[in-house]
Amino acid sequence: MSKKKYNINFIPETAKDIEKAKEWYNLQNENLGDEFVDEVEKTLEGIQNNPCQYAEKYKKMRQAKTDRFPYLISYIIEKLEIIVLSVLHWSRNPKEFNKRYK
Repeated sequence: MSKKKYNINFIPETAKDIEKAKEWYNLQNENLGDEFVDEVEKTLEGIQNNPCQYAEKYKKMRQAKTDRFPYLISYIIEKLEIIVLSVLHWSRNPKEFNKRYK
């Protein structure tokens, strides 16, 4: 039995989320921002392999936690596409996660 292959796409704000966090971590420690990006990519790979493993939090939006950094990746599944809505720190107001999902 073959597994479905999901494509991952980002809304424009998501790239900004990742870049801002990478810059902040690099200011804390050289190369820590690159390690953050690697962790996000690892989490996205897990989402891509099994997107339904995370429960729906708000309507159809799901959230996956990164292991090493305190970030949540919010996404929705549309057919065979995963749309990443945000990559934000856990401490953010939940409304920040929800407002990108329309």
